[in-house]
Amino acid sequence: GQRLPLVQGADGWSGALRLDVPALYRVTAEGLRAALPAHRLEPITDEPPLVRVIEPASGLATMSPGQRSWRIIFEASDDYAVDALARLTVTTAIGEGEAVRFAERTQTVRGTGDPRRRRFVIDLPLGSYGLVPGSDLVAQLTVADTRAPGPQAVRGPGVILRVPSPQAAEAEGLDLAAKRQLPAYFRSQRQVIIDTEALIRQRRSLSAEEFLARSDT
Repeated sequence: GQRLPLVQGADGWSGALRLDVPALYRVTAEGLRAALPAHRLEPITDEPPLVRVIEPASGLATMSPGQRSWRIIFEASDDYAVDALARLTVTTAIGEGEAVRFAERTQTVRGTGDPRRRRFVIDLPLGSYGLVPGSDLVAQLTVADTRAPGPQAVRGPGVILRVPSPQAAEAEGLDLAAKRQLPAYFRSQRQVIIDTEALIRQRRSLSAEEFLARSDT
């Protein structure tokens, strides 16, 4: 029941419409004695971009003595195209215990390569962040596709650079591994708080053993 007038140009007749559901179309013109066959139009959902970390190899890296910069490589892919400009968010947690101070910076970075699979290579100068032993630096990349209007933006996974504290150097074996690796799982402090509050509400309905096991998990 919808009619779309076509406009003649240098390359022939053309027209455009927004297609949200599958539809059939046929071309008609004055003077045609018989209706032309119908053809199907199938909309394909535009997927949001995907972001993954190429370097470092793990989600948690340890800062080396005398290290002045930190290289991070993200790769963003999309079914059509990734915007060449992305936003890097760097969050620092400086200090330990209750004296932790959080700060956030953002900057624009440019990707290279094929529009469907761009790489963002970032060398962060560490001297400007005021890191001290026990501090964390978390980097996340937000990319967008080129959909118009309304590009889809996605924030990728975060990677952590940790400045080792003197206490960590004194640990051995499994204790040392726990001190270095466990915090990598706590990338979302808000999610940890939400899960903890939910577990506290369910405490009366759980046995002591089950509560302890879920708390450890």
